[in-house]
Amino acid sequence: MLIRYLILLVGYVVVLTAQSDSSLGPRERKLADQLKSPCCWSESLLVHSSPEARRLRGELVEMVREGLTDEQILQRFVSGHGTRILRDPPGKNRVYLNVLPVLATLLGLVVVVRWILHARATPAAV
Repeated sequence: MLIRYLILLVGYVVVLTAQSDSSLGPRERKLADQLKSPCCWSESLLVHSSPEARRLRGELVEMVREGLTDEQILQRFVSGHGTRILRDPPGKNRVYLNVLPVLATLLGLVVVVRWILHARATPAAV
């Protein structure tokens, strides 16, 4: 019996999430995808399903209805949550987020290649 209730609860949550996302127009979806959900800072506001994310999507829809430009809407979110809310932050943060992972990957690749070449050059112990 408990399993049935859990299945119904999960189905209800899935239906509610699908309904809230389908209410966003193309402009709202684009803007929501440019923002992170402030409850975990890992997913975009477009796909996150927390109550806070749903509330912020509602605020975003209201700002669009008020006639604010995309820049004004993003600025309101930044003023309330800081630049951390942007998925692609401006300035130095952008360099850290985009360049450092590539450099770390290249450095790791160089270390692995040198280790393999060194292992091949060293004669095996008998």
